[in-house]
Amino acid sequence: MSGISVFARTARRQAKATAGQAAQAELAALREENRLLHEQWQAELDGLWQRLLDNDPDIVLGTLAEAFEDNDAAAAPIGVEAGEASIVVLVPNTSAVPERRPTTTAAGNLSLKKLTKRELADLYKLMVCGYVLTTVREAFAVAPGLRSQRIIAVRNTAPDAYGQIHAEAILAARFSRESLDGVQWDVADAAAIVNDASDELRVKTTGPSQQLTALSMSAEPDIAAVIAAVNLDEFQEQQSPINNTDNFEVILANPGRRKIEVIKLVRECVDGLGLREAKEFVESTPRPLLNHVSHAQAQSVKAKLERAGAEVVVVNSA
Repeated sequence: MSGISVFARTARRQAKATAGQAAQAELAALREENRLLHEQWQAELDGLWQRLLDNDPDIVLGTLAEAFEDNDAAAAPIGVEAGEASIVVLVPNTSAVPERRPTTTAAGNLSLKKLTKRELADLYKLMVCGYVLTTVREAFAVAPGLRSQRIIAVRNTAPDAYGQIHAEAILAARFSRESLDGVQWDVADAAAIVNDASDELRVKTTGPSQQLTALSMSAEPDIAAVIAAVNLDEFQEQQSPINNTDNFEVILANPGRRKIEVIKLVRECVDGLGLREAKEFVESTPRPLLNHVSHAQAQSVKAKLERAGAEVVVVNSA
């Protein structure tokens, strides 16, 4: 309206009408541009979805890798062929299983019962199978075109004479999508599901406790080839995101015979704890010593106390 006299009413009405028409035309152009962009983006998404349904290896591998990023047990998709994915999952070793479990005495007092070797072995199997099934279910959920999966569970070995840590396979299995239909997830335990719902299951156990042990790679060249395709150094860095949290609890189960040494260590662990309080603490075990500490700190404290003869349990309190 600039430059038009306020008294030129006809001219001002025409100018307003012209401006309105221009605004409407600009708005219509923007809407058309947005519609075309939306159609373009939708076409791209539809194309990616179809490639995912068609099991395009690049799309499926990328989708699985993204889905596995926040898993407690690191998992790596290795390949996709004929609707079947090959996946490696890195599970914790046996030290992740607590050696004691909380219970109460007949008098109702808190106690920590030491687990037998068989109980420890069974708990470890459940943990390994749980990680495997979590990975399998997630893979089928995010990649709906997959018809089956071959999954290998590996764990880190103890350091060898040169301080090197290696990966060893402890379980391998194939799962079809149909085999998981009807599984009673709320009732059946993880080990039973793996045993009943998988085929080509390979595990090796030893001793009276039936503890999981490493599969022979010389006898399983197919498994060895899959593991060889994994960048183990990068993979092991992702081993346990949960270990990077401060959700661990250190429980002093039994001070042992060298109580004076243990009392000193307890005072070192708990800031401001006096000698009398430390003595009373040690004499009233089992008791939590530290709460909400890192996995590294919990293991360090555990090692110090065990060297003094105490029995210590580290628990993930998340």
